[in-house]
Amino acid sequence: MTRARRLSFASLGAVLAAGVSSAALACPGAEPCHVEQGTYRLRLPQGWDGKTALPVLVFMHGYRGSADEIAGDVMLAEELDRRGMALVAPQGAAADRRGASWSFPGKAETGRDDVAFIESVVGDVAKRIPVDRKRLIASGFSVGGSMTWYLACQGHGLFAAYVPVAGAFWVPEPTDCTAGPQVLRHVHGLNDPMVPMMGRALGGPTSSVRQGEVRKGMATWRRVNGCPNEPTRHETVEGLDCDVWDGSACRSGKALMLCLHAGEHEIEARWVAAGIDWASAALPTH
Repeated sequence: MTRARRLSFASLGAVLAAGVSSAALACPGAEPCHVEQGTYRLRLPQGWDGKTALPVLVFMHGYRGSADEIAGDVMLAEELDRRGMALVAPQGAAADRRGASWSFPGKAETGRDDVAFIESVVGDVAKRIPVDRKRLIASGFSVGGSMTWYLACQGHGLFAAYVPVAGAFWVPEPTDCTAGPQVLRHVHGLNDPMVPMMGRALGGPTSSVRQGEVRKGMATWRRVNGCPNEPTRHETVEGLDCDVWDGSACRSGKALMLCLHAGEHEIEARWVAAGIDWASAALPTH
C-alpha cells in the first residue's frame, strides 16, 4: 500500500467511529451484499429520505485492496454525502495468493468476467435502492482504474461517466471500443513508479505482461469520441493540471479530460469528487 493510500483510506471501524452509522452501510448493516460471482459493499448517503433516486459511484479498489477499505474511507464518504451520492464498492477476486485484483485483457486473469460481475452488481443495487441512471459513475484506483477503462471500453454503456485514477489500458491496448464513445476523466501522476505514464513490463523487461501508455490510451479515447488532437482548453482543478476536450468539440458530444500531477502512485478523495462534478456537468443533456 502506498503512502498516499494510507493517508486517503481509513478502516471500516474508523468510519463508524467518525459518526457514520452502520445503517448507512446496507445489505443489511455492515454486511457485504452478495451476487452470484462475488460480493460488494453498499454505503448510503447521510440524510437520504429513502425514496429519492440516488446518484451512485461504483469504485474499484486497487491491487490487494478490498471493498471494506473503500466503504470505510472517511474522506470519500464526506465528499459523497455532500453530493447525496451512494457508494458501491465491488470486491475483486483473488488472482493468486497475493491478493485481490481485476480481470481484463493483458494481465493475469482471476477466472471471473469482471465486466459482467460489475454490471451484475449494479443490477443488484438497483433492486435494493432507486438509482439515478443519469448519474451512475464508475471510478477506481490503480488496477481498479484500469478496470474502469475496460468497463468504459468493453462494457454495455451502463455508466453515464468514468473517472479513473492511476490506471489505464494494458498491452495489447484496444484500438477501438465496442461500447462506443464515453465521458471520461483520467487522473495520473507524472512520477508514478507503479503505473508509469509510459507503461512498463511486469516481471522483467522481456515479459509479455505490460501496462500501456496513458497518452496512447487517451489518443484511443479521442479517436473513439471523435475529439480533435488538441484540447479545447487547459485548466487547474484541485491541484491537477488538466487538458479538456469539451463535448461540443467532439463528434460524439462526449467530453474527455486528462489531469496530471507531479506526484507518484496516489489518490485523493477530492480528485474523485472533482471528477464526479466535472462528469455531471459534461454529460450531454439530450
